[in-house]
Amino acid sequence: GELGEQRPIEPDVDLERLIGLPLYMIGNILPFALPALCLGSIFSSLCLAILKFLALYVGVLAGIGRLFLYPRFLKKYNKKKSITGDMKENQYLYTERNNQKYVSLKFVWPESLHRPAMDDTPCIFLAIPHGVAPLGITAYPMWSKLFNDKLCSWVCAPVVLRLPIISKFMKGMGYIPAKSSEISNALTKKDRNVGIILDGVA
Repeated sequence: GELGEQRPIEPDVDLERLIGLPLYMIGNILPFALPALCLGSIFSSLCLAILKFLALYVGVLAGIGRLFLYPRFLKKYNKKKSITGDMKENQYLYTERNNQKYVSLKFVWPESLHRPAMDDTPCIFLAIPHGVAPLGITAYPMWSKLFNDKLCSWVCAPVVLRLPIISKFMKGMGYIPAKSSEISNALTKKDRNVGIILDGVA
């Protein structure tokens, strides 16, 4: 039926995700793998070869992304830069908008949740599975529009918000530490929705 239909994806979005998704996956793993590879490369020629290949692979992908795709999609979506100080603006970063198109997400929910039922009530979204990287939940604009217009803050392991580079993007999109006090604060004082992935590797 309709839920099984896939929406066609624009060629430029498809290309951007072919570049962006490997970078996203590597970005999730590299902070943990890089120290071991660097140390191993001192003693092992195999580790050194892997390190060189990774540097070349990431460099080529990042170069294509930065020099070609980044300016193209900023212009396409009428944005001046990627990460700003505005959480809502950041959730519409071109990579996240493209994720939403790429994964072609569709949902079914009971009629009792139709708008305006939850307009004034913060929601808690629970999702599975996590896997190495939870791609499905990164269609961020959807979670801030599904049952109400409240921004959705996803939770993550506190250590992730201390990692170099990736933490800047995650904080910019509204991620909060997976602690009960932070979740309660987001739901009550900040009047936001909260998203929690129930299993995971981080």
